[in-house]
Amino acid sequence: MSNEPSQGGDPQQGAGGPSDDSGASASGDQAPHGQQPYGAQQPGPQDQYGQQPYGGQQPYGQQSYSQQQYGGQQPYGGGEQPYGGQQPYAGQQPYGQQPYGQQPYGGQQYGAQDQYGGQAQGGYGQQPYPSGQQYGGYPGQQPAGYPAATTGTSPDPLVPFSLSDWFSKIVGVVQRSWKPLFVIQAAVWVPIGLLEAALLLFGLGVEPESGALPAFGSVVSLGAANLVTSVLTVVLGTFGMLATVFVIVRDAAGRPYEPQQVWAFVKDRGLAAVGWYFLAGVLVLIGMFLLLIPGIYLATVFFGSLAGVVAVERGGMSRMFTLVNQRFFAVLGRGALTVLAAIVAGVLVGLIAMPFAFASTVLAQVVYYLLLIPIGAVSAAVAVVTYAENRFHEHNPVHTPVLADEMERA
Repeated sequence: MSNEPSQGGDPQQGAGGPSDDSGASASGDQAPHGQQPYGAQQPGPQDQYGQQPYGGQQPYGQQSYSQQQYGGQQPYGGGEQPYGGQQPYAGQQPYGQQPYGQQPYGGQQYGAQDQYGGQAQGGYGQQPYPSGQQYGGYPGQQPAGYPAATTGTSPDPLVPFSLSDWFSKIVGVVQRSWKPLFVIQAAVWVPIGLLEAALLLFGLGVEPESGALPAFGSVVSLGAANLVTSVLTVVLGTFGMLATVFVIVRDAAGRPYEPQQVWAFVKDRGLAAVGWYFLAGVLVLIGMFLLLIPGIYLATVFFGSLAGVVAVERGGMSRMFTLVNQRFFAVLGRGALTVLAAIVAGVLVGLIAMPFAFASTVLAQVVYYLLLIPIGAVSAAVAVVTYAENRFHEHNPVHTPVLADEMERA
């Protein structure tokens, strides 16, 4: 018999309970289930939920990587470990538990976009923003984590993220909507060109070669003719602006339309738009004559907001200033580039029309106005893209479908 003290006892009392003389065991016998052998180091109190592997003792004060949950959170579905249950090897997570720091499966929406217009992470085969599909909800429904304006290329057909993207959106508008834009601009410039040609034909215009009045002309008749031409230019130009904004936004949003809808849109907003354009022109002229800086400021505000505020929002003058003042210098730079491009285009148009003047002044005038048709289409694209960019910087969720919705509701 061994001289070692008895390690037996009532299993109900657990280890360390009072021993019974009848429960003495022979040397080498294994300790009962759930009891440490005599002489084995008794582990200290466990500070982690779950039991240490049988026979595998953690260093003093060190916790197993697999046991310590991030933030002290209990494992999902964690219960008491069965006796002798082996801990995962080398910090491996328990079966069914996600690795440390990894998003659980299903925690991220399939195809959810983490950037404005960006490809969804994990969205295999998902296309960027398709035309005609609602993107990000209606106004006021800002998605969670909606990013601020960034740089690079935007998938939205009208909203640019940078200056280079601004150019690309303008080109995209012309490529996408060139047919209706050319028709609208032709409806604007052809009547004006024919009127100018008629005035020259009947001696009520100024000869381009000499700049002198015709022999039988008079200041009164010339003034009346120029007044009629100016009024017609403002009215037709404003109507053309409304129509181009309508077709550009609807084409970009992928929403079909009929010519009757375009005309109804123009009639609905035409009178107010003519008034706003006339007032804007007068203010810019006064600002230029009195002092150059106020004229430049007003021209910048109207360049970046007038077409969109009148056609899309049906807003007024205060709304135009509010929209542009937040990023005035960016709009000023785009306006300066537009003016330089217009000067170059005007010179090219004059050079192309000049040879026709040797044959007929009337013919040269008609050719000149015909060449203004593509220039007018590009100018309309510039105005709409600049307005859409300003709206996006003012409130990020604004993009092409939102503009289309506002235009239909206003």
